[in-house]
Amino acid sequence: GININEELKKEIESLKKLSNLKNILSDFEIINGVVILRNPSYWLNEIVVNKGKKDGIEEGMAVVVSEGLVGYVSDLYDTSCRVKLITNSSFNNTSVKINNINLILEYDENNNLIVNQLDNSNLIKKGDIVLTTGLTDKYPSGITVGYVSKIENNSFDTGKKLYISLYYDITDIRYVSF
Repeated sequence: GININEELKKEIESLKKLSNLKNILSDFEIINGVVILRNPSYWLNEIVVNKGKKDGIEEGMAVVVSEGLVGYVSDLYDTSCRVKLITNSSFNNTSVKINNINLILEYDENNNLIVNQLDNSNLIKKGDIVLTTGLTDKYPSGITVGYVSKIENNSFDTGKKLYISLYYDITDIRYVSF
């Protein structure tokens, strides 16, 4: 079975990381929540969190962990909310920047998070950080999304396809912040 100590260690780690968030998002009033429901059929699409209208949560709010963007509040109830995850393909077309170059976060046919770079320049390297721009959508600018994990030429050789990985395991989220 599950080793309880291991579980506790994980929880303490997560909570420690969350308290670091306070420094990163100093201009936000932070509300911490716990994931209370995750439907296996929609595992990568949404989670339900134990904070809602009465806690000051608003529809469209960005939801984060210390390592980056998790998603946004899509449905709001009194004491809970539903969060659409960044791995949900309805996230298509989030405006992001890598090395101060504005690009669009998309999905390929295998549901990889990708960015299509229109030219063949090498201004972007593996490991570069992907941030929100705040230009096209609900997110404030400067939230970490992830990093460039792989770069390949696109099929027409007219530009690059950048694969984006998250800094955390989205299949195992326990606590989030708003």
